[in-house]
Amino acid sequence: MADEEPTPALVDASTALNLLLRRFLTFVMGYTDTNFFRPAGQRAPAGNAATPYATIQILDSELLSFNLKRFAFDDPQAATYTTGLEPADLVEIISSLETVTVSVQFWKDGAVDGAGRAAWGEKAFDRARRLVKRLELSSSVEQANLYGLGYQSAGKVRNLPAVVDAGLERRSQVDIVFSFGDAEAAAQSMFASVAVGIQIQQPDGHISEVSA
Repeated sequence: MADEEPTPALVDASTALNLLLRRFLTFVMGYTDTNFFRPAGQRAPAGNAATPYATIQILDSELLSFNLKRFAFDDPQAATYTTGLEPADLVEIISSLETVTVSVQFWKDGAVDGAGRAAWGEKAFDRARRLVKRLELSSSVEQANLYGLGYQSAGKVRNLPAVVDAGLERRSQVDIVFSFGDAEAAAQSMFASVAVGIQIQQPDGHISEVSA
């Protein structure tokens, strides 16, 4: 399946990270429907409400490590971080390694047969199980590297059917931990010298001033 252009790994908003994860999981599952994975909490999800879909919600984030660097403002190495910053003599950049815990929920079973049974692998519970296994594929690891993500671990896959409007709605859920890189930058104005004025009073009372 043709993949979209990778999004830069340095993301600074949960919305951008959520989109990055949805693109990645779409690739992992081999889906062509780019709207299968959706943000959790949408009031009106796009698409047919009767068709299966999945939602993604970022539950928490943890800072693992960080590194503080300082660059001259005209240093090419700092150029990618200084967009929108006012010219200054020094740029401070904090690059960090973080983890996020992502809750993935699969909703509704897929196509069913005459007896009302979903085909193997099409149930919400089966999709969640398959996702955890497919994250270990070499193609998934390679794609994660392109997106600047690292798959760390997955929790238990839970089967959570519920009765909705007198009907049984299939749902499953799994928490997945990813690592990613982030960065913050700030410009600082510095000075190289300061004018100093010194007043000296002579014994005769005369005051002279020396500047440097």
